[in-house]
Amino acid sequence: MFDEKRLNLLIKFGSYKPKNMAFRILAISLVSVALFLFIEMITPTEKISGIRKEYIYILGIVAFNSVSEINLLIMRLLNKSLKLKWKIFLKVVIVVSVSVLLSFFWVNIFQRISGEDKLILHGSTQVTLMAGYLIVVIHLLLIIVSNLLKESIDNQHEIADLRQAKLQSDYNSLKDRLNPHFLFNNLSILKSLIQYSPESATVFTQNFTNVYRYVLKSHGEKTVTLKEELLFLHSYIALHKERIGEGLKININIDDTLLQKSIPPMSLQLLVENAIKHNVANKLHHLKIEIFFEDNMLVVRNNLNIKESTYSTNTGLQSLIQQYQLIENREVEVIKSEDYFMVKLPMI
Repeated sequence: MFDEKRLNLLIKFGSYKPKNMAFRILAISLVSVALFLFIEMITPTEKISGIRKEYIYILGIVAFNSVSEINLLIMRLLNKSLKLKWKIFLKVVIVVSVSVLLSFFWVNIFQRISGEDKLILHGSTQVTLMAGYLIVVIHLLLIIVSNLLKESIDNQHEIADLRQAKLQSDYNSLKDRLNPHFLFNNLSILKSLIQYSPESATVFTQNFTNVYRYVLKSHGEKTVTLKEELLFLHSYIALHKERIGEGLKININIDDTLLQKSIPPMSLQLLVENAIKHNVANKLHHLKIEIFFEDNMLVVRNNLNIKESTYSTNTGLQSLIQQYQLIENREVEVIKSEDYFMVKLPMI
């Protein structure tokens, strides 16, 4: 696997931060000087009249750096275009064509300064152009390879973040569902029902079993159908209604044609649980939770009867938001007013 630190150095080499630009210009300048010295060694008999040698070196440095900077700018602009981002051959053709035009522009500048009309026919000029094109191609390949590797590493990071978010969500869900307080409440209710209403105890036990079966089943899933989530939610709500009674009002209005769409597992449960956890729900103060579909979004809305104090890790909703960003790159809308709290979930 490519060393990420070395890749970052390569990416920084093409950035526009003053320190990185200075390093890049220095490196290109040294390469151009080395190239001119080499050409002077292999073509010692050809001299350009009308211009001092040091000026040739200065102009050469400016020419090489201008080609390098313009190529970087063009690649940056091409990479921003979604249509051209992965058309590598087309980008190579564009950059090489611009480099050829720039090289002839600078040859023309040299001719005007030196007064020689046929500078392009000099062996030193031709060797310089050939070596320059080779350097441009190498530079271009480095840019393309660094961009591809950066894209690959970003994708790997995104996958790792998604796995981490999923693990955190699973952990929070299991922790909340399997904590002693939740178990104690439901087992106490079950004990009472067994004694006073055996038939209700049987129904309660089935719902209790359904809840834990779904938690275990969905543990490794990235998404589940809305139909599966709603079936689980009915069992989950039934457990709370046994404890809260008429203080909890649930209204679910979802068209059957939407049931095959997908959402992250336990999304609705998390939102219903948050509503119950943070609000008073009794005969005097009803907690009303509505689940419906609106503007291609699944909406969970509840009125506000805020409890004076409640324990919360404040991570559940944030984990759900992060899951949507990583799975679908879509935003979860959270709206709070004086009268209600509402969360809108995109359908997957």
